[in-house]
Amino acid sequence: GDRAGRRAVGLPGQPRRATRPRKSSPSKPVASTPKKTSDAAKRNPAPPPAPVFKPASPELLKKLTAQAEARAARELAAPARRKALADKLGIKLPVSKPLVTPEQAERAIRRLLDREVVRKYPPSLVAEIRKKAEEKFQLQRLGQSVTVRLIAPRGGVDHFTGIYLGIRSGKAVIGPQRVPLPEIVEEDRARLQPELAQEKKSEFIRREMEKLEKQRRRLAAELEPRIRRQVMGPAGYVKVGNKWLPAPDALADGLAKARKKRAAELRPIVFRRAGLVQRQGKWGRLVAPKLVKPPSTQGAKTPGKAAGKKTGKSPAKSEPKGKAGR
Repeated sequence: GDRAGRRAVGLPGQPRRATRPRKSSPSKPVASTPKKTSDAAKRNPAPPPAPVFKPASPELLKKLTAQAEARAARELAAPARRKALADKLGIKLPVSKPLVTPEQAERAIRRLLDREVVRKYPPSLVAEIRKKAEEKFQLQRLGQSVTVRLIAPRGGVDHFTGIYLGIRSGKAVIGPQRVPLPEIVEEDRARLQPELAQEKKSEFIRREMEKLEKQRRRLAAELEPRIRRQVMGPAGYVKVGNKWLPAPDALADGLAKARKKRAAELRPIVFRRAGLVQRQGKWGRLVAPKLVKPPSTQGAKTPGKAAGKKTGKSPAKSEPKGKAGR
């Protein structure tokens, strides 16, 4: 009974039975598994690809532009809009044709301008110019006192005064002095020589007449806008820009410009309603880009199977635990 108890509890003095060491089973190759999506990636998914701008076709743009122009024409065809434009241009409705032709109106303007210019610069001024020329270049008579100026002073003397005795050997005899003609100022010398006097008279009259004509033209240019308004307005013409047009033509021109302006304002609205957007001055649509599908994974072998095939050995099975104590 004591032996059995000692064998059972392993008391000292009783030799223990040797146990076999367990065989370690080879580890199975672990197949790699795809990584799980992190929580941050689930909360912030990748944004979709940006849409691509595709320019609209010329045919579509032409069609939409025609729609905008048609809408502008309908708006301006309304009687209220037509009357507002006519009032702005100073045209009374119903519009009528001009009372005179443009040529007749132009002749009337010329007559009124000439009347105003002649009132300020009468023809008598021409007679006064001729009279001044005669007085300025009147020929000097013999025996009269005369004064001539010298071009270059001679010994501090710049003129001579004395009785004119005529011209001898190219010199003017003035009292006791004999003065060469080239040394005398040309204006004074002209009163001693008939040919030169006539030349100087003509030059003086021409110069003064040019001044008079320039003054007349300047006055006409100043008066012309006012007189033209006085003639053209009552005659049935309207000023458009720098031109005077018959009232019907002026109203038609104003309507055409208003339609063009309104069509330009409506064009972006019509384009956007059609789904177009503008990018760098061009109109078109935003379309989604074509997505490229990833390559197919069907038939691919797992890393675990590939590892087993490469070694050529199947993983050893571990021996049951029950047999280890035998």
